[in-house]
Amino acid sequence: MRLVRLGAVGAATSQAVYHALARRMTPQSQDTVVLCSPAQPYLCLGYHQTYGQVIHRAEAARRGLPVIRRRVGGGLTYLDSQQLFYQFVFHHSRLPPVPKRLYARLLAAPVAALNQLGCPATLEGMNEIEVNHRRIAGIGGGRVEEASVVVGNILLDFPADIMAALWPCPFPAFARLAAQALDKRVTTLRKEGLQASMEKVEATLAASLAPALGRPVAPGELTPEEWETVREEEQALTDPEFLELHGEGETPPLTELKISARAYIHARQIPAPGKDLWAALLVKEGVIEQIEWEPLEEKKKGEKADLAALTQAWLGRPLVAWKKEG
Repeated sequence: MRLVRLGAVGAATSQAVYHALARRMTPQSQDTVVLCSPAQPYLCLGYHQTYGQVIHRAEAARRGLPVIRRRVGGGLTYLDSQQLFYQFVFHHSRLPPVPKRLYARLLAAPVAALNQLGCPATLEGMNEIEVNHRRIAGIGGGRVEEASVVVGNILLDFPADIMAALWPCPFPAFARLAAQALDKRVTTLRKEGLQASMEKVEATLAASLAPALGRPVAPGELTPEEWETVREEEQALTDPEFLELHGEGETPPLTELKISARAYIHARQIPAPGKDLWAALLVKEGVIEQIEWEPLEEKKKGEKADLAALTQAWLGRPLVAWKKEG
């Protein structure tokens, strides 16, 4: 198993490298783990996402953030130099075919590294790493040609306010609740009280690979041919036509947002005395945990909805009940 440590690289390179290795993968290729970090901030779309639905275009442009689309799943991510990327590119025949087992095998390394750094990390669900019940990594994966690819990161720090501002939220209450939930449900090494440097985090993760995966690791570099494919992928992943994939026709509004494996934000409308209301719902494991209300047009002058009573009526109830009754 080859370990390639690239250090800080350009935004496009940080995504293109694992795509390039996947494209070149054959049964004879060496399985490779890449460790790197983006030198500047950018946004990365999951393959199945629609650009206009999940990114506030004007805000992204105002902040000068490049946008890249990857060929594996997962949600929109804000990526910057305070994140260490780990990228596993293995031939599919050398990994379990069942996704849950595949993730468990590969993610054992970052889980072990976090624990060695002093963070009590666990793998939750199929592919989410948590510390003290809060998400500390964004992880995606899939099959790219003959390669099984799993990519993720370790958050040294994370600007939750910037990420929240980049979602095209359907109304202000949704944006407020999303920002609150992101700050509460996502953690970082800094939040956990660790001031570890990028160099220490990378060295700890590199040292965890062989024992966690049960395979020897050999330090290596990308070949000139691989770098040539990386440059091709940089162009492909930032091509305007590829970025606008799935964007034909009218883009539906953003009404559901994943914060972590346990928590989602949902937008729902409900008729009420005096006003039509939009509700932003924080749903944890299927149960409504918090509600932010957004009043719309007044229906009859003088009538007012009792938001406190509505909140009390719905907190603690399953989201499916709202779908049936709301």
